[in-house]
Amino acid sequence: MARRTPLITLFASLALAGCASAPNSPTLVLDTPKSPAQYAECVFPKWQTEKPGSTLNQSRTQATIIAEGKVAADQILEVHRASNGSQVSIYLRGPLPGGLGHSRLESAARECL
Repeated sequence: MARRTPLITLFASLALAGCASAPNSPTLVLDTPKSPAQYAECVFPKWQTEKPGSTLNQSRTQATIIAEGKVAADQILEVHRASNGSQVSIYLRGPLPGGLGHSRLESAARECL
């Protein structure tokens, strides 16, 4: 039992690592000359390829793409109308930020700028 304690502590620390970042701070902020709808139309299919359960919600001035994880929404992309196009905020969440899939989602977001 004593040998399991360090492993349990390590696993718990890794699981909570995703919670250490501020919940409302984006991982990445980008600008694009495209409207929220134009940008979302480019990014959404790419995110669906990586995360098939992704959903898109949009209005006239914003769009939100949510890629669900096993427990909660792990990746969120928000696009808001700005004076010179749109501002893109990406929230890559999960127990290991920068892990599998995150770089491909970020690359997709950059490709559509």
